[in-house]
Amino acid sequence: MEHRCPARFLRVLHSDNPAGRLHQLLIRLGEQRGEMPLLAAWAEVLTVPPEDVILHIGRVSDLLRELQAAVDRTGDEALLAPVRRYRAAWSQPIAPTNQPLHRAMADGAAVEALALLSAQLHATASDGVVPVAERRDELRSQLRDLIDAVRDADDLPDEVKHTVVARLLEVEQAIVHIDIGGPAAVHRAMEAVVGSVAFGDVRAAKSRTFKRVGATLLVIWTAFTSAPTIQKSIETWGDYIPALQAQSSAPTDGGNGSEAAPAEEHPGAECP
Repeated sequence: MEHRCPARFLRVLHSDNPAGRLHQLLIRLGEQRGEMPLLAAWAEVLTVPPEDVILHIGRVSDLLRELQAAVDRTGDEALLAPVRRYRAAWSQPIAPTNQPLHRAMADGAAVEALALLSAQLHATASDGVVPVAERRDELRSQLRDLIDAVRDADDLPDEVKHTVVARLLEVEQAIVHIDIGGPAAVHRAMEAVVGSVAFGDVRAAKSRTFKRVGATLLVIWTAFTSAPTIQKSIETWGDYIPALQAQSSAPTDGGNGSEAAPAEEHPGAECP
């Protein structure tokens, strides 16, 4: 017996909240052949080899925790009730086992409840914006060009280059796996890029290469941020790099009373 999710569920697709992302994954899982082992079905859904499913299924499971947290923050009993009722059904198929898919797949009522939760969170508690696939490809192309520029940079220490490249690759992977992590994962990955300099060699923030990093991240951040918070986000990112540059020029105590060179001036909150 094959289990197929009803086609009507396919019309409610939101990737900007954990309920929506889990809903889409379960829809795609339900489209696999019902007699397939769960492990093989998840390999198809996640587009990874079966032996790598175990490396990715944890992020799918995290969506349940994120969904619960998002609903808890609303304090809305109308949203809390279906989570209590269907959470076990949603979690049942999230396992890399050889159990047949049709025995573990959530039933239609559970999938429909997830779709309704997704629609409500989309309207009231969105993580941000998920750009269309073509725009995401453009942003990834910009990231790859930036990664090459950082690798070839002559104004960053090697250890800083390696760290920044690693963090930029994590940003790219967050975009690739937007169907699981959503906009929030992209935001966190970008914050880690800045953090890698803020808690490392802050003098690197004055380099022309890191100015380019900041400008590119600002573009990406804006693309994944909802309209009501875009201006605040732009102001925040506009302040990040100048703040690091100022920090890199602060007096240092090296035991001989020497001070760092004066900071370069940069206009307002404009991202260099």
